[in-house]
Amino acid sequence: MSDSELRKVLNFDESDLNANRSGKLTSKQNKALDRSDKLDSYISIGLGILFLLVALIFTYLQVSPMLAHGFSLTNLTAEDKKGLTIIAILWLIMGVVAIGSFIRSFNKVNRAVRKAEGKVSFVKSEKRIEKLDTDGRMSFVRNEVQYDLHVGTNIFSGVNEKLMNIMGDGDVYTIYYVDGFGILSAEFVRKEK
Repeated sequence: MSDSELRKVLNFDESDLNANRSGKLTSKQNKALDRSDKLDSYISIGLGILFLLVALIFTYLQVSPMLAHGFSLTNLTAEDKKGLTIIAILWLIMGVVAIGSFIRSFNKVNRAVRKAEGKVSFVKSEKRIEKLDTDGRMSFVRNEVQYDLHVGTNIFSGVNEKLMNIMGDGDVYTIYYVDGFGILSAEFVRKEK
């Protein structure tokens, strides 16, 4: 185990570790959290807009044929009623999801520095990677191997595989982290027999 290797892989320095020990973040860590918050916000807003666009396009596709055959609210056909019902349900669902996405865009990561201490172990897991087909359906692409770091009762998913060569399985470490962001810094405590 090497402190310098651990710092390099987890991207922290002594000042980060000292601040984290006292439950604080450094300006570098705050900037990284700001970038993460901003990215999450952009993604949430983008998803909200996407849901509204899907609803608009679907509405257009449903309403266009109705208008083509002389749609009138006073003389609704069974097909018109069915189309309007589908549109109403779609807008209800997509509206709620879009509003949820917009609200989520204002949520910021709780910046409380947390501490996990205990024996470390690495667990190999597989994550299913999918992509959209040209027709918009999800299709299986591959399984991707990732490693989860277990520290006491805490689990950190998808950690850098290089940590396995640095942290000894069963050794005791203290990990400083922020929920929803990940590991800030770490330090070796003791070797277990």
